[in-house]
Amino acid sequence: MSLRFIIIFIIATLLSAGTLFVAIIAIDDYMRWYDSLAPNRAHIFTMVFVLCVLIGIYLYCRKKKPQDKEI
Repeated sequence: MSLRFIIIFIIATLLSAGTLFVAIIAIDDYMRWYDSLAPNRAHIFTMVFVLCVLIGIYLYCRKKKPQDKEI
């Protein structure tokens, strides 16, 4: 693994973690404002996290293309 890959991976991880943290804070504030949804908070966090993981897997698989093999 090259140094460039490691640096890009660390930056991407920090950006995604920061984005998820901001989203959790925003949802938490919304839950406090709209208190009837408070019991479902963990379910919403789980759904958001699973959705982010699925989008990441989709983008990773889309980026990876099979190499053409010459016969």
